[in-house]
Amino acid sequence: MTVQLLKNESLEELQYQDLKVFVADAIGPKSSSSMTAGYARFEVAGERMEWSFSYDEVLYITRGAITIHFDGKSVTGRPGEMIFIEKGTKVVYETAEDGSALVYVSYPDWQATQADSDFKQLMERFHPVKGK
Repeated sequence: MTVQLLKNESLEELQYQDLKVFVADAIGPKSSSSMTAGYARFEVAGERMEWSFSYDEVLYITRGAITIHFDGKSVTGRPGEMIFIEKGTKVVYETAEDGSALVYVSYPDWQATQADSDFKQLMERFHPVKGK
């Protein structure tokens, strides 16, 4: 058993295409065999990120507002609110405010599961942040 303090500056960020959308895993395969947790930040309002889920995920909004579009519907989360996204769901994230951010928890590990799914091509949209 262990307890770890995880600091943002030690995490590797990935950028979604050329948008100002960044994600970083704090917990993943190196520290947990069953789940992933990390953060996402969206610097510019109105940017949209398409994604399809091969895993379950919970989002906890920490700053700003983030809208999730799915199946012709939308939900907008604000600080202190949570959004659950079920495996198999296709969504579009849209930043409703500059500087929006969230914490995510996925089960099982999102990167490994996504890379081994019908949605693996979506992984190519992420790249490491240059200069980090």
